[in-house]
Amino acid sequence: MRTNLVIYGIREPYRAAIAKAVGDRLDMPFCCLDGLIRYEAERYTLEYAAQDYKNIESRVVRQASSYADVVISLNSVAFEQPHNIDTLANTGVMIWLKCAGPIADAGCHHGFRSCADIIIEIDELSHEETFEAVIEGLRKHEEERVVR
Repeated sequence: MRTNLVIYGIREPYRAAIAKAVGDRLDMPFCCLDGLIRYEAERYTLEYAAQDYKNIESRVVRQASSYADVVISLNSVAFEQPHNIDTLANTGVMIWLKCAGPIADAGCHHGFRSCADIIIEIDELSHEETFEAVIEGLRKHEEERVVR
């Protein structure tokens, strides 16, 4: 059974660093979809319309849904399109690195909370503490899955 770990939320450098560290710890490849989306957008045109970007974003998300046993890092903005949530939610464990404030609250309206298997509140956490919280969240998630 293929199981990806999809880590979303917060800004790319921090989220991607956490996702890469998780991949390293679990001996899983890491993929930053934000970079792939930007690469594809730049490949097609230097000046793309917002809708073109959303189409590229959806295409990259669909492609990523075929990955197996990969740690995926993705900006929450991609989930403004509900089909992107559905596409990735069926590939494995969804981990939301949640910040406090109006941006995080707005995320709830885009389905972030409903698709999250694990939510890590990161406001007071260092990089290492966030990493350990993700690993612990995965351990608990696996224990709960085995019990069911």
